[in-house]
Amino acid sequence: MSAVRKELKMTENVEGLEARVVRIETNVAHLVAQNTEIKMELRAVNDRIDTLRDKFDERFDKVDEKFDKVDEKFNKVDEKFVEIIEKIGDLKVWVIIVIGGGVLSIVARALHWI
Repeated sequence: MSAVRKELKMTENVEGLEARVVRIETNVAHLVAQNTEIKMELRAVNDRIDTLRDKFDERFDKVDEKFDKVDEKFNKVDEKFVEIIEKIGDLKVWVIIVIGGGVLSIVARALHWI
């Protein structure tokens, strides 16, 4: 909006200026009222967001607790696997001894050592 500035003398068109000033004051008052409403609505939205964030935090805490329980169960399973692997290691020695003895006995019979 381009405004053409017009130089007026003090006595000329004072009534027109007063009407314009009153209109500007009214518009400013309206803008201030709207600004206040927007601030109130923004505060309400912020409160709702805070409430939602708190609810989500509570739910995520519950989920974290469940994951902690699952982690404990997996740790127990890992411990059992370690025990099984140790037992398998012990069994390997016995398996090698038994298989070796079996093969040695077969070779001994084949060569008529027994």
